Amino acid sequence: MLTGLEGQTQFFYKVDVPSSNQEGNLVVELLTSDEFSDPDLFLSFSNEEPNSPGGSDIMCASQGSDTCTVSSSRLNEGDIRTVFVGVVCHANCRYRIHPTFETVISLSNNVEMRLDF
Repeated sequence: MLTGLEGQTQFFYKVDVPSSNQEGNLVVELLTSDEFSDPDLFLSFSNEEPNSPGGSDIMCASQGSDTCTVSSSRLNEGDIRTVFVGVVCHANCRYRIHPTFETVISLSNNVEMRLDF
């Protein structure tokens, strides 16, 4: 888990995708630490500093906290081994960013559940 610093407007991280990842979706959660923070989340498979819709493959920008998901099929389809993450703050913001790989499991009654590792 990483924490944003006040005074900066852009932060960049990278997530290494394990080569053994067969079924795990990548979920990147951007959780704000106060009610005034409104950072935007950008993911890219090639741009090391994604900070805009044109410079990213996936953009997640809602008021407050954001969550982006990259399916395991998309990760495996392009043989993607690194996902670059950009966080853009429009004013001072405080946040925690938490990337995880999650597997969706279908129960016998066809209800899906989330399993975190």
